[in-house]
Amino acid sequence: MRPLTTTLVLIGILGATAGATDAARQLHISEAKALDVPLFPFYGIPVSDSEGDLFFHLGGDLYTNATIMRLDHSSWKPSLYKLPSEVQQAKYLFYHFTVTPSGEVWMLANAGPDLLVVSFESDGQESAATKLDLSLLDVDIMDFAALDNGSLLLAGVTVGKDAGRPFAALFDGGTGKSIRNLTNAYPRVDDKDEKAKLHAGNASVGDDGNIYLLHESEIIVISAGGEIVNRISFKRPGHDLIPTSVRVSSGYAAVWLRTPPREDHRFDVTYEVVDLSDGKTVGWYQPPAEIRMSAMGFSRSDGFRFLVAKDGHLNLVEANLR
Repeated sequence: MRPLTTTLVLIGILGATAGATDAARQLHISEAKALDVPLFPFYGIPVSDSEGDLFFHLGGDLYTNATIMRLDHSSWKPSLYKLPSEVQQAKYLFYHFTVTPSGEVWMLANAGPDLLVVSFESDGQESAATKLDLSLLDVDIMDFAALDNGSLLLAGVTVGKDAGRPFAALFDGGTGKSIRNLTNAYPRVDDKDEKAKLHAGNASVGDDGNIYLLHESEIIVISAGGEIVNRISFKRPGHDLIPTSVRVSSGYAAVWLRTPPREDHRFDVTYEVVDLSDGKTVGWYQPPAEIRMSAMGFSRSDGFRFLVAKDGHLNLVEANLR
């Protein structure tokens, strides 16, 4: 089951020295914008919709009693999203959240093994709450992505009697029923290969409306209807690099690659950009020297987006690929 506690993010600071993987090309800051937003604690990496609104899992409270905050990109005014009181009274706890390209917020919650999805209006009011036809007794959910058509992708690793196998399925967010089992999207593995059974990667929705499911050395493209439409193999620059996230923009896929933790528990993150038309690597990049935080987003035109702290406020930083 997903851990109920996590570490608060330490926001990257302009002027700090970043850990690096020497062979990767270093990005350089192309634009920096100070936001009229004081620093605040939050969990994980913020996410963005197609308009540039930012979404945070706020810190300062229990991880399972989540508040999601949206910052409007035009005014940076906040909107808050919380599990409805009746859902909390039914003993459901926050488990995960995701945002569609158009900015609709979905929360995944659990009461023991039972799973519930809650969708929200743009003003933070609950739109619907639906019990999923899926149990945490069977699957440890690690990826949660939502499409604008109301379909939800859940992926992870099986638990229980058939433990350790990849799992992925598309669900109808309105009924909670499975639309399509996508476990065959993963490469077949030898039953004796325990490492190959482990979940790796991430899922996200691209600007073309497809789902991109990241695996060890492959990006699996799934249509909104659940059809596997493409598989793009990529070669990691180092065999020990772990793929953790994927973002797709205008035919380019950016893959976040993490090094194994060092003795001080720190690690480095680099980015491999792949051309989806032919699977060729466009480049392998490391963050600008001034930034020690993982990127939160990517676009083909503007490059990688980072959220950093300076003078007590948040700053948005872009580093293009040129």
